[in-house]
Amino acid sequence: GLGKKLVQAASELAQSKLHGKRLRITVIHVRTDLLAWYKKLGFVDTEIREVFHPNKHEKCLVPDLHFAHLDKEL
Repeated sequence: GLGKKLVQAASELAQSKLHGKRLRITVIHVRTDLLAWYKKLGFVDTEIREVFHPNKHEKCLVPDLHFAHLDKEL
C-alpha cells in the first residue's frame, strides 16, 4: 500500500504544484512484475525504449538490457 500512496502523492504534487499533465516512469524491461504493477495504477506503455549503456567499468549481465517508458495522464 505504501508504493501506491507514493505514486498518488507524486501525481497530486505534479498536478497541483507543477501543473503537470502526465507522469513518466522508467522501468527496466525485465521487471515484468513492476511493469504490471504500474499498469495497474493507470500507467500506459509508450512503446518508447531506451538502451542501457553501462559505464566502461561495469559489465552488463543481461543482454539487450533496456528501459521501458510508461506514462500516466493526470
